[in-house]
Amino acid sequence: MPNSRTTGLPPGVQVGATGPRALAALVEVGPVWLLGGLALLFGLVLDGSVVVVVLCLVVAVAWGALVWAQRASRAAGPGMRLDGVQIVGLSDGRPLGWGRVLVRWLVFAGLTVTVVGLIAMLVVMTRHPRRQGWHDLAANAVVIKERPLAPPRSKSAVGRATAGTKAGARPPASKAPAATKAAATAKPSEAMSTNGGSARPGEVEETVVVAEPAGDADRSVADETSVDGRDPVDGESADDGGSAGDGADPETADPVVLAEWMLRLDDGRDVAVERLVLLGRNPQPRVGEEDATLIKVSDETRTVSKSHLAVGVDASGLYVMDRGSTNGTMVTAPDGGQRPCPPGDVVDVPGGSVVSFGDHWLEVRRPGH
Repeated sequence: MPNSRTTGLPPGVQVGATGPRALAALVEVGPVWLLGGLALLFGLVLDGSVVVVVLCLVVAVAWGALVWAQRASRAAGPGMRLDGVQIVGLSDGRPLGWGRVLVRWLVFAGLTVTVVGLIAMLVVMTRHPRRQGWHDLAANAVVIKERPLAPPRSKSAVGRATAGTKAGARPPASKAPAATKAAATAKPSEAMSTNGGSARPGEVEETVVVAEPAGDADRSVADETSVDGRDPVDGESADDGGSAGDGADPETADPVVLAEWMLRLDDGRDVAVERLVLLGRNPQPRVGEEDATLIKVSDETRTVSKSHLAVGVDASGLYVMDRGSTNGTMVTAPDGGQRPCPPGDVVDVPGGSVVSFGDHWLEVRRPGH
């Protein structure tokens, strides 16, 4: 049985075995094909009663609708529940919904009609680490051993997470006018650095010093300077290359904090997050990310994109950003809750979480905490 190291699924989630899957398909899909075949036989070959043909079709449609509804809303039809398996979304662990179940069925039906296509897909499924067929890939679905489903997506929680992400992120360097928007959310007399390891991907390499506000609602930019890779503290200068008040070496000040975060890859490698980390088959930094740590991930099945994932640390903690990958990224928190990572969005990741990307995964660790 494939494990989480080979499937890229969160620890504890097991791929559905081939035997139960086949039996579930026989129970759920078999009656539809059988009744449809009988209707065709009585209607065209035996010239039978119209009532029998209509009855066969009605029962077939009713059974198909029942299976469709249960797979869409409860992740398992009668046959799947009988055999202890369920079908969920690969990126979120939730039921597929009506549309994706229909897509999966249409692809499977098309392959079945050709016969050769069905045989070819079955061969591919036996070699895939998650036992996904082409119908599963089309619906971004995976069949797993029955387990508690991921909780329904909370609209309020999603709204708060999105709001927090937008509030903490700055505009890309190519679109930032003069960091005025970033300054509007800063505290009085606080210098905010976005350089070195504390900058999130695409943010402006500059420091904005905000003057004391004239009122509670108005804040203005008093100065704008670039710094040498350190986060200055309140009330201290950042333009003379000096330390933050105690003569500490600026080359070693930041890593003391940033090295508290570690990544344990599924191949056993440990990576210290001291600056932006890019992972993929052949990760390439963007403009302004030349000092990023590049981690190549061996992936023969090509489920990992060339530049799949960015990991970094800032004042809020560790975060990840999907770089527009093909197969997506998902964060599983220590309590088992799962959160997909929309491409380009900054997603905060607590210590002890597992980040799945393609057929691979990594564990976020914070030694000493």
